[in-house]
Amino acid sequence: MEGHSIFGTEVKEDPLAVIRTSAGDIIGNDMLIASVLLRERGLYIGALGGKLWTFGKQRSGLRVTLGGGFLRHRIRVQDDSQTVTQITGEYLKGYDRLTGGLALQQFIGWQHLGNQRRSNWMLGFEINQGFTHSFREWDFSERRKLSGSRLDVRIGIRAAWALPFYQKKASEIFY
Repeated sequence: MEGHSIFGTEVKEDPLAVIRTSAGDIIGNDMLIASVLLRERGLYIGALGGKLWTFGKQRSGLRVTLGGGFLRHRIRVQDDSQTVTQITGEYLKGYDRLTGGLALQQFIGWQHLGNQRRSNWMLGFEINQGFTHSFREWDFSERRKLSGSRLDVRIGIRAAWALPFYQKKASEIFY
């Protein structure tokens, strides 16, 4: 079992385009330019299984894992001044593009388990595919319900440090 928290500042879609001025600003209730930022937030929960191919008597080698689970993400609209009525309370749900669905995950990389039990790490390439759809009844920026499926892909490098718990000698590992 594993879980990932998703967060970031690079949002490729702008659901607030319909309330922006021609200069790209948003005017608040106080008639001043509001400070509104878009952030990405989400989570992945799933299970995985894999294999470690070692070479010789080493406990290090090529690790390949496959997994599946549930992916859910949204656009977090951050209004620091809290002066834009269109993006408060229940109205915010019309802009956040809450999306979720089944997801697949693949990893290939190198895993090292040291003989002294101190140097235990993993480094590799990971790709996730989410087969998602909208959870909202209405999208204000599109002026319709977002229907249909999406393919959400995340690609990255995974680095990890492991804390092993051995029941036997370090040279005897049972999976």
